[in-house]
Amino acid sequence: MSQYGNAWMMKRYSLSSSGNFSVREDNEEFNTAGLARFYYGKALENAKTEKFKALCLRMQGRCENYRLDYHQEEAIDYFYPEEGYEEARLQKNKYYQDLAGSYGDQYADMMSGCDSFASYFKARR
Repeated sequence: MSQYGNAWMMKRYSLSSSGNFSVREDNEEFNTAGLARFYYGKALENAKTEKFKALCLRMQGRCENYRLDYHQEEAIDYFYPEEGYEEARLQKNKYYQDLAGSYGDQYADMMSGCDSFASYFKARR
């Protein structure tokens, strides 16, 4: 239910989820997906398979990217980001670094897109 989720309108009402600044106490959580990152961490703690652990780390990393963007001091031009911006953000993201270190053979698959996520999710049991 963050700005980036499919159910953002459960917390805010507007024409879109972007630019929804609010004085509500959950504004930072809404814009950084901190609660989702917490629950992906709980899923990681209880994961039984290596594939599902990799998926949990990948999803924590995605939430961490939102936090890094939210707390970046200078404005980001999303249409024309600075050269090297993506690589620098990946280096700052501890979850992606953990994913690369612990699941290096699956890292490229996990970072290339979400097409493979279904097989990782099914591997949770």
